[in-house]
Amino acid sequence: MRKMAVLEGRVYTAIQPLRSISRPLHPVALCWTSTSSPTHQIVRHISASSKPAKPNTTLNGTTQIPHPTASTFASVQDQKIVSSSSAPASGVVEQVTSPHAAPLALLPLTSILRTYLITTVSSSPALLSLTSSLLHRMLKSKSILFNVDRNPLLRWLLKKTFYAQFCAGEDKPEVQKFIKGLEGVGYNGVCLEYAMEVLEGEDHGKEISEAEGIKRWTDGVVETIEMSKPGSFMAFKYSGMGPAAFTLLKNNAAPSEAMDKALTQVCDAAAANNIRLLPAAEPQNAQKAVDDWSLRLARRYNTNGLALIYNTYQCYLKHIPAEIASHIVIAEKEGFVLGAKLVRGAYMETEARSVVHDTKEDTDKCYDGCAEALMKREYNDVLKPAGGRKTETKKMPKVDVFLATHNLESVERAMLIKEQLQRTSSSDTIAELGEVSYSQLLGMADEVSCALLAAQKKPENVESGEPKVYKYCTWGTLSQCLNYLLRRAAENRDAMGRTKETARAMRGEILRRMRLG
Repeated sequence: MRKMAVLEGRVYTAIQPLRSISRPLHPVALCWTSTSSPTHQIVRHISASSKPAKPNTTLNGTTQIPHPTASTFASVQDQKIVSSSSAPASGVVEQVTSPHAAPLALLPLTSILRTYLITTVSSSPALLSLTSSLLHRMLKSKSILFNVDRNPLLRWLLKKTFYAQFCAGEDKPEVQKFIKGLEGVGYNGVCLEYAMEVLEGEDHGKEISEAEGIKRWTDGVVETIEMSKPGSFMAFKYSGMGPAAFTLLKNNAAPSEAMDKALTQVCDAAAANNIRLLPAAEPQNAQKAVDDWSLRLARRYNTNGLALIYNTYQCYLKHIPAEIASHIVIAEKEGFVLGAKLVRGAYMETEARSVVHDTKEDTDKCYDGCAEALMKREYNDVLKPAGGRKTETKKMPKVDVFLATHNLESVERAMLIKEQLQRTSSSDTIAELGEVSYSQLLGMADEVSCALLAAQKKPENVESGEPKVYKYCTWGTLSQCLNYLLRRAAENRDAMGRTKETARAMRGEILRRMRLG
């Protein structure tokens, strides 16, 4: 079962161009410190301890070759990107990219080094287990030694490493500065999430009333909306309203009157600020109610030609294509736009084995097939019409799609589909297609995100600004984000193969910059 958990592992092609560089690339100006600085010493250590990787690597014994669209990695046109005081907290760097620049050249050196350090730790089962144990101790312990709010040394260490890697900031000024820095690199924005709600009904062992849970959740979500840029996304969990909400979800019950009022307040604020909402998936014992709650809101808010409320579909589940098809019928019949966020899934270890696809390949097929059908507005052999309806002469209704994936092959497939549609479709047909957005978690799969940013610079994409790329990140105080950091540690554990590939990609980028001097 643990092997099955690596659902996003195919990011190996992202580093192929970095491994097989045979000619000098256009210089990238870096803010290097003196040769005695810690940064330089880290780079020297990596250079001394690293062996050049072979151009062709293997996965499960099979030789891999670059995908047809891997050339998008080298398609960044001449452009100067200068990070200043508005840059991400991960560091300041001035870069000049060329048509042959590697995608990771967009990232500051401090970010590359930190990612290399954290993914190296995450690639070691022993080190990752130790790190997770320490994070658990910080979350539960009342000792000053393990309290991040009372131990300044521990706070500094955690803030500069794991927090800086995965979190956007502790308050509105920090978060908005961080978002501005990401936009300066080319991201369309972020999908922001408030850390306090990532608890699935838990509250650090404290019991809270329904009213307290709802107020805390509503205040945090509305504040998150207010610090987000119009046109971006915001994520939340219904279970973040507290134990009472989680109990209703597990019992497949409708939200209480107070919860419904809070959801209306949140959706009204999002609509006023043009922020799209992404309710997260829950374990299967609560997911049916999550679907129902999201569709209730979609009926009220997805009526102006765009989806304000999305629903999340976990494609490692066998029934997902049929579920999407049934929701498409509901949306068409009741006159609203369906918003579909596609993920591979996050609860495999707790789900019944019978509901999960038998192989990773089956999950990949489900994800890619659903994405293709929704993007083309055409049913296929994966996403079939609900109830066996015949649709030879009828298009699928418009669906707005949010592709949340760290799988480079899925991203490449989606970009290729989009490019083909733009080349072969009339302007009227293109206008009728749903919006497609891409997202990766902050601090993870930067090689995939940067490949998407590189694709934006292709001549045929400059006018449209495609693809639309967002970083999925959380915000909150250091202590509030501990639970979120534990989830990222667990995800790295379950996706060890992908984590190793990211570490290899970062090492390749460090060596590339060293060769450029």
